[in-house]
Amino acid sequence: MLKGSLTDIQQFVSDAKNASWNDQEDVVQLKDAIKNTWGVDCQVLRLSQQQSEALKQQNPMDTNLQSGVDEYQTDLSSNSIFIHTTGVWIRLPYVMFLYRNRLYYVNIEPFVVQLRRSIFNKDDTLYHMAKIMITLNYHIGTDEDGRKTLLILLSGNLSQTT
Repeated sequence: MLKGSLTDIQQFVSDAKNASWNDQEDVVQLKDAIKNTWGVDCQVLRLSQQQSEALKQQNPMDTNLQSGVDEYQTDLSSNSIFIHTTGVWIRLPYVMFLYRNRLYYVNIEPFVVQLRRSIFNKDDTLYHMAKIMITLNYHIGTDEDGRKTLLILLSGNLSQTT
């Protein structure tokens, strides 16, 4: 659960603006695919730098990471996931996801990690979020400041239907 009050979190969300690309036609189609595949509505918001930092301070990332290697290396904690090729040296900021009043941190190596069977068949919340991030990868991009202030809201029942 979020450490800030529900009112504080709702204020973050109500004060945030849709990301500039949130309503582009191709993104709307991707969001429909996300709804059909993972059963959630997806809204991409842009927080101010101050809002982003405050939210992260109230709800820090669990840095007790466990690493595993399959097709990709995965670093996983209770509220974060980073999927990348082994030995990757570039570490971009995590993107925040809000689902069921809990903040998660998700990162994938951009433009390299693809939605392959080794990831697609994983069936837990953080992997589902990583799959959603892979789906939106080209819009999220590599801009560090932009990634720090993104908040992806998921509403519905996150599960994989296909």
